[in-house]
Amino acid sequence: MVEHGGTTVIKKRRKADVLRGAVIALIIVGLGAALSSAKAQDTSQIITNIRNQVARCWVIPPGPMDAEILVTRIKIFLNTDGSLSKSPEILGDHYKTGDPLYDAIAESARRALWRCQPLKNLPVNKYAVWKVTILTFDADTYMSNRGM
Repeated sequence: MVEHGGTTVIKKRRKADVLRGAVIALIIVGLGAALSSAKAQDTSQIITNIRNQVARCWVIPPGPMDAEILVTRIKIFLNTDGSLSKSPEILGDHYKTGDPLYDAIAESARRALWRCQPLKNLPVNKYAVWKVTILTFDADTYMSNRGM
């Protein structure tokens, strides 16, 4: 029967279409992974750029340094020109809990962000990547890098 023959031809075409679709899907997944990797690298370079600029402005308060209080995370909100769009937010449960040294380190990191603005050399075409960023300030690493 012609219809049966037509059905067979259609099934063969469908299998070929399915295989072609699978190959295209694999190519897209591969490209997506490559793009994700490139995006992660771009993001890492942007964060490093921001961190390096802010490190030059960070003055750590004197005092005994306990490893637990040396690390502060701050969320920053930036305009396209690299200026702060609002006050940086100190993250975590340790802030304002009665530890004056931790609070002093966290506030010094926040002041460094205000002092360093506007941040330079941020790619405007990647603004979505860096407009809201969380930075980790590690006083121990900072002091080690400065030879303190």
